[in-house]
Amino acid sequence: MLEADRCRKDIVTLQSVNREWCFAVRRHRFAKLQLTPDSRPKRLLNVWRPDTLLPHLRQVDIFGGLDLWSQISDEEFDELPLGWLNKLLPLLQQISRHSPLEILRVEDLYWPALTPEIRECLLRGFPHIYALHIMNVDFRNSNQLLRTLNAFPQVQYLWIGDLSYDSQSHTLSQISRTEPLFLREVYLPSAYTGLFLDWLLGQRNTLVVERLRIAVRDLYRDDAKLVRLIRKVGPWLKSLKYLEYSGLEVSQGRVYYREDRCGPAQRSVSQGSTAAAPTEMRASKVTTKTWKWTHGSRTPRRETFLGTFPRSTCRNSMTPLPCYTINLMKTRLARAIRTSHTRSPPGPGGRTTATPSSRPSSFDLSPLRCSSTLWRGFTGRTT
Repeated sequence: MLEADRCRKDIVTLQSVNREWCFAVRRHRFAKLQLTPDSRPKRLLNVWRPDTLLPHLRQVDIFGGLDLWSQISDEEFDELPLGWLNKLLPLLQQISRHSPLEILRVEDLYWPALTPEIRECLLRGFPHIYALHIMNVDFRNSNQLLRTLNAFPQVQYLWIGDLSYDSQSHTLSQISRTEPLFLREVYLPSAYTGLFLDWLLGQRNTLVVERLRIAVRDLYRDDAKLVRLIRKVGPWLKSLKYLEYSGLEVSQGRVYYREDRCGPAQRSVSQGSTAAAPTEMRASKVTTKTWKWTHGSRTPRRETFLGTFPRSTCRNSMTPLPCYTINLMKTRLARAIRTSHTRSPPGPGGRTTATPSSRPSSFDLSPLRCSSTLWRGFTGRTT
């Protein structure tokens, strides 16, 4: 949240220097608005007005302050104090009318605690969102979750993780969408994989995903649908990152592509794992260095990846649960990605263009352990 006095003081200072700078400074300084339980509705309404800052707003972040990892009963959930967000309805309505909003981020929120007016404003007031980030949100039922996903048909960057619901109340039409999706990046950390993949696949004739990152748990996994998804988006897939973990220990497998003018393209899989921590949830950093084959590039380059992943064990047990890693080489998936022609995403008229493929012609890496269902789907073999 930006304080009213500070905002006005900065603008007045810039006006005294050069009045022509005001528009450019407002565009960069006031492009993002964060809403938290500490937000003051009256002060925000005084600062973010249609004639001052709202035309420059591009991103809204809503942090509800709900810790989904804490032990909260259903009765306590129903009494969560989210009145601060309900009081911001006039501001959200002003934003929907006067701001060209492009990015919406919602985290740590209990969806049923919002009033119907707030929910309708969030779902219908921002149809031109191209980047959607939803993390740690309890929807209570799958109908509300799918309504949220279907409300943003123009999304290009999608981050979905740690979403929860208790009941399956969605309809068949919600997971049978026919609208084309052109996604530059999809990131699914700890999502309800089966339901989300149903929605993503739907009945779409056109589904384009350029960068796909998936993290699955054994409890939520659906390997058959994951295979269908990767086969469908294979012709356009530029980067695939896969993380699979069972229970509380984390293991990582990452696939990078490389194209080299001097020889055949190669693939490498880097693996990193986090040791089990004896007590509560902690954060550990995993650093891996791999060759990266970037589709369309002509020179190999080395990439350093620094990621933060959760690690923990049960409070009363020191025995780590089994981990799985997957090697996508020598598989049916590799053949799906390696096509004779690389198709470009359809244009406005639905036409596609074909260009000579730069996919590798062969792979020579041994398969690692993975679940039998996933392995059969990729290779057609049981071992």
